[in-house]
Amino acid sequence: MGPLYLGMPRAVQALVLVTQNSDFTLNLLRCLSAARVQSHVMGIGRMPAISWSRHCRKYTACDAAAFDEPSESFTRAITDYCRRERIEIVLAANMRSALLLSRIKQDVAVGGTRVDVNKTWRPCNAS
Repeated sequence: MGPLYLGMPRAVQALVLVTQNSDFTLNLLRCLSAARVQSHVMGIGRMPAISWSRHCRKYTACDAAAFDEPSESFTRAITDYCRRERIEIVLAANMRSALLLSRIKQDVAVGGTRVDVNKTWRPCNAS
């Protein structure tokens, strides 16, 4: 598998997946790893399968309440994390995460990180 561009002028080096579902996220991590993307994950509570996966560079546990009603401190935490870890794109791994990111997209993008909530995911072997 070649590099992943996601509409960027160059290949994506690092991104954050925001999720609340570990099964689908593990599949995404495998695909992103095959494209040589360093994937960080922010999810609800402990997700051992993801946090211990060799495909996940770093896992950050979030409070479930933030997914329902994101606070300013939660938005600032994502923005600071992206700046500190040099994250280029924040992606939603499922519908609930897409709703969350659509609410905070403008504020996180201020930090220079692109937030994509409309990407359609295809399996790694799809052409």
